[in-house]
Amino acid sequence: MITQVSGIDMLKQSEKDSLQKLMSLEIKKLNKKFKDISSFYLHVKEHKKEKSKPKYSFHSKIIISGHNIETESFGWDYSKSLRDLFDKIEEEINHKFLK
Repeated sequence: MITQVSGIDMLKQSEKDSLQKLMSLEIKKLNKKFKDISSFYLHVKEHKKEKSKPKYSFHSKIIISGHNIETESFGWDYSKSLRDLFDKIEEEINHKFLK
């Protein structure tokens, strides 16, 4: 499986570590459930204004059996937004393949 992550250079080290840990766990979980995942792309963006708390957005694209599944999540809480993204990914895959 091809895994590509972009935009992590602007994150703090603790956020990068959290992302790597959760992504590794979730990809293993998805691979057990769906054997035909060929690619996983993730783009992370931090929207920061002066003197304010940053807002995060996550955009993903997964290719399974030749089908593109795209999801996104965003919010002020980094961990919650990232968790929401993986929940949406699983929900979309279930909807598309396990009707």
